[in-house]
Amino acid sequence: TIEGVTGNIFDVYLAPYFLEAYHPVKKGDFFLVRSAMRSFEFKVVKIDPALYCIVTPDTVIHFEGEPVKREDGEKNRRYRI
Repeated sequence: TIEGVTGNIFDVYLAPYFLEAYHPVKKGDFFLVRSAMRSFEFKVVKIDPALYCIVTPDTVIHFEGEPVKREDGEKNRRYRI
């Protein structure tokens, strides 16, 4: 859970971001989603079977696990090539 956030993050932020938008993504991408007076940063950790894709209405998105602390994410981003 994220402090001060109620409801399903997938339904409120992630699903509407991709709805009918056809966003290209690749493994390791970070993207910012703004909605409901807040913003969240998400990271693409896996794409199957390729390293990149275009998210369409038929794309299955798996959203699971604990949120990554900002410090951990920033540390990883410094070494992104």
